[in-house]
Amino acid sequence: MSALSDSLASWTYETVAFPVSETRVEWGHDSARHQGYRQRGAEIETTGQKPRQVSAKIPLRNGLRWSGARLYPETYRQLRDALKSAEGFLTHPTYGLMTVHVDSITETIDPTRPDGIDLDVTFTEQRAESQELEITLARSASPADAARAAAAEADKAATGISIAGASVLAEVDAVFTYLDEAPRSGADARSVLGDLAASLTDRVTDPAAAGVDGASWRDAVERTRAAVFARRAEYLAADDALTLTLSDTMSIARAAVLAYGDATRAGELAARNAIDDPLFVPAGTVLVL
Repeated sequence: MSALSDSLASWTYETVAFPVSETRVEWGHDSARHQGYRQRGAEIETTGQKPRQVSAKIPLRNGLRWSGARLYPETYRQLRDALKSAEGFLTHPTYGLMTVHVDSITETIDPTRPDGIDLDVTFTEQRAESQELEITLARSASPADAARAAAAEADKAATGISIAGASVLAEVDAVFTYLDEAPRSGADARSVLGDLAASLTDRVTDPAAAGVDGASWRDAVERTRAAVFARRAEYLAADDALTLTLSDTMSIARAAVLAYGDATRAGELAARNAIDDPLFVPAGTVLVL
């Protein structure tokens, strides 16, 4: 029997990956209770599903086995900066990608453990996007197909409301056609997908779609944006899987030239791999790019 972790997705907030040692997801159903005079029990009217509330204990300690950047201070700083945004995309191991509100963050520092700190973070799901995205992805072969399908729904829903700009499907299709025409670098793919996600964010906040009549359009654009982020996360995961094994002892600057063709990225490479001596990286070292 395989370990549970083998079947679970990695945790990320926005594009920052992190470990979680303990998590809870609370959800249920809102209701109104009606009880008559001298009546045992109650008539319970279900009024809707409660939003999922996710709590996560995040150990950012260098003693843990972790394939990414050093958990402290590198991952801590990246995650802390990302959490400054009140709303963002959370990848949950079982529910997948969801838009969440960051409710609370608690930092715990133990002076007897100088290897890092612990975070306790609580998120609340917004707009039930994870369910919609699961349904859309189930009907498609990839996040790209899911994005196109949701974009087509957005264009259909735009009929009757005054939305500025070109069709959502045309914008989405142009980006994915560009990515499919020729091999693109991970950085290039992340850049164009990031620009597309930003454009979709601007669209969904268009005052013309703020009313009830624009609800279906906003929902379709949100699902399009979620699928775009899912595709961008795939490029991030692919980049994280790349490694370089040094055949000779060298400086981190020379290794950066081999890895990226750019010596100025030596600092980035050193931080990702916790290099203590930038002038002496032994032969046989496996660098994560």
